[in-house]
Amino acid sequence: MALLDVVVQPIVDAATGAVVAHEALSRFPQATNVEAAFARAHNDGYGDLLEVAAITLAVGKPGRPEGTDLFVNVSGAAIRSARFWDALPADLSGVVFELVEDYVTLDWQPLLPALGQLVDRGA
Repeated sequence: MALLDVVVQPIVDAATGAVVAHEALSRFPQATNVEAAFARAHNDGYGDLLEVAAITLAVGKPGRPEGTDLFVNVSGAAIRSARFWDALPADLSGVVFELVEDYVTLDWQPLLPALGQLVDRGA
């Protein structure tokens, strides 16, 4: 049994019923509170690695229809981590990063260079 799994849910245009994107959702078979699992990982010093593992699993999931975006979550703490960038896939075409409300990152200005790096990788 995997310790981390990622499922995707469709994002549907209510007017047309067409699937326009997908959102990646992390799942832990041993835990029901996903947010708490990520918080614990950050407190224990490996939250950046857990986030990049989830993103990598999501990006590698087969079956995403061409032309649809994949929405993934990332924290300000993770995108400031060199370990995160070392493990992040090089090609992020069609991936949309949502900055999570971690409340530790109140000043978004220091994140702008990292956001530029995501764009450089195709996000």
